[in-house]
Amino acid sequence: MWSNRWSTMPIPSMPKLRLPLPDDRAVLDRMPGSRVPVIRQPFQAGDLLPYWALGPFGGNHLYDLRNDPAEENNIAGSRAEKEIADALWQALREVEAPEDQFARLGMA
Repeated sequence: MWSNRWSTMPIPSMPKLRLPLPDDRAVLDRMPGSRVPVIRQPFQAGDLLPYWALGPFGGNHLYDLRNDPAEENNIAGSRAEKEIADALWQALREVEAPEDQFARLGMA
């Protein structure tokens, strides 16, 4: 998700959830790696955050679910995180993600 304003229709999905309306930055675009048309409005500082991002940022989290299913040992910062980040970078390139997606993730 590039921002809190990706949609195939500019209406809230839940009646009580108030989403910001698109403004003059909104454009008709295509989802990366797809031909699905969407309304896209890039996120910028000061925009309202989606409801799932309202808590404080607690840093990166990475868990080995096979060996640590209770997620008790955060291995962020280890070599494994670098390997996962490299795999994500490659996957994003394969679906032709736009450059602003890499910038948003700190991978530019």
